[in-house]
Amino acid sequence: MRRGSFAMRTMIQGGWVVGHRNGSHYILRNGQCVIEGDKIIHIGRAYQGELKKTVNARNRLITPGLISTHLHAGNNTSNHLYLDNGRPEAIGRNYLNWQARRRDGVREDPNRLSALFGLAQCMRSGVTTAVEIGCGGVSPEIFVGAVDELGVRVYTGPSYRNALVYSANDGRLEYDWDQERGGRGLEVAVQFVRDFDGAAGGRLRAILCPGHTDTCDPRVLVQTAEYAAELRVPITIHSAINPHETLRVLDTHRLSPVELLAKQGLLGPQVILGHCVFISGHSWLPYSQSRDLELLGENGATVSHAPYKYMQMGACLESVASYISAGVNVTIGTDITPSDIVKEMRLAMLGSRISDRSFLSSTPRDVFDAATVNAANALGRSDLGRLEPGAKADIAIFNLDKLNFGFVHDPIRALVEAGSGADLEALLVDGRFVMADGRLLLIDEDEILACTQAEGRSMLNAIPNWLWGQRSADEAVPLAYTIEGDGT
Repeated sequence: MRRGSFAMRTMIQGGWVVGHRNGSHYILRNGQCVIEGDKIIHIGRAYQGELKKTVNARNRLITPGLISTHLHAGNNTSNHLYLDNGRPEAIGRNYLNWQARRRDGVREDPNRLSALFGLAQCMRSGVTTAVEIGCGGVSPEIFVGAVDELGVRVYTGPSYRNALVYSANDGRLEYDWDQERGGRGLEVAVQFVRDFDGAAGGRLRAILCPGHTDTCDPRVLVQTAEYAAELRVPITIHSAINPHETLRVLDTHRLSPVELLAKQGLLGPQVILGHCVFISGHSWLPYSQSRDLELLGENGATVSHAPYKYMQMGACLESVASYISAGVNVTIGTDITPSDIVKEMRLAMLGSRISDRSFLSSTPRDVFDAATVNAANALGRSDLGRLEPGAKADIAIFNLDKLNFGFVHDPIRALVEAGSGADLEALLVDGRFVMADGRLLLIDEDEILACTQAEGRSMLNAIPNWLWGQRSADEAVPLAYTIEGDGT
C-alpha cells in the first residue's frame, strides 16, 4: 500500500461491518463497505459497481472511526506520575495535586513532537476524530501543522480562564484571579476560530475551550455562549471534575457547577462537559440538594466521560446508566495518556456496573454508541460516527482473529470486553489510509517515540524546578520498586 494513498472507489470486504440505518448501528456479517473519495457510497453485500481496489478484511471488525471528546495532547511524562499522587487533605483534587506549579516555578514548554505523540497515541486505538483542549500547549500554527501531518480529524482551540492556579511551597492551592485575563483569552480563541477553522483540508475545526467552572468568571461564560452562537462552533469546558472544584463553586456562587453553567446558557447538546463526575448526590460529596442530573438531562447536555483517570483515584461517574436514563448524551474521552478509547469504553461500562451494583447497569452498546454516534451528535456531525452512504469515510479496522478474542459471536461485545488499541489494524480518515498493518503511515513512529523518551527524561529531571516543596519525581510519587542502575 502506498504511503497515504487515497482510496478511490475502494471496497473493504469484511468481516463484520458496523452499518447504520434509521438512527441505529447494526452488524452485517461478511459485509462490504465501499468508499469513493472521502465518502461512503455503499454498505451491504454483493456490490456490483466498478472498483479500483479491494481490501481483504475477513475476520476483521469494520467500525466507524471512533471519536474521543476529551483529549489533552502532549508528552505523557507527568501523567504517569500525578495520576497516582494524592493527599488525604486534598479533597480529590487529582491533577491539581501535581500540575499546579509554584509561582516561581519554570516548566519546559511542549513542542511539536509532544503534540504529535499525544494525537498519534490516540489514533492508535481507533480514534479518527478528537476534541483536543488547548492546541497541545503549542502555538496554533505548530498544532495545525501536526494535525495536517498526521491526517487525523481534530476539534481544538486555545484554552482560556480568569484564574491561574498555583501551589504554595507547602502545597496549598492559590488562585491568581484576573478579571481581564479571561476576556483576553476569549478574544484569542475567537481569532483562532476565524484564522484556522477548516484548516488541514477541513479536518481541523475550531471549538471554544473555557477552562473550568472554578477558573472562569460568569461573564466570560456568557460571552463564550454568545460567540459560539455567532461563529457556529461547539464549546467544551471542564466541569465538576473533582470535589474541590464543586465545593469551591458552591461556596463562591451558591450554585453547583451544573447550575452555574445552566444559568449562563452553557448547557446543551453542543456544549461538551469534560468529566462532570462530581455532581449533586455523588458519594464523595457532602451535598445532594441540587437537581444536577435532571438539569443535564432536561437540556440534552453532553458529558465526556474518561473513566481511567478517575478509577486511578478510586472514583467513578455514578453512573453511565443513570446519566443515559436521565437523557444525558454520554460520550467517551481519552483525556491523557495512556490514550486508548477501547479500554475507556470497557472501564466506562464496568464502572457503571460497579457503581450501580448491577451487571445490567451498562452494556457494550451503550459505550460503543458513546464513542461513535453520541460523540458525532455532540459535534453536530451527522456524517461522522456511523457507516452509511453519504457519511465520511472515517473507518477503523480491528483484528478479531486473535487469541485474546477466541471465539467471537458478538463482535461489539468482544471488542469492548476483550479488545484494546493493540487490536487496531488499519485506520482511514476522509477515505485515506493513515494506518495500515498496525503502523501509522504518515509519520515516523520510531522517531516520535525516541524523541518523546528523551524529552521525558529532561522533563523528569526538571520537576524540582517547579513542583511545590522542590521535590523530585521519586520523592513526590514513590517508585513501585527500587530501580538500580544509571539508565544508560
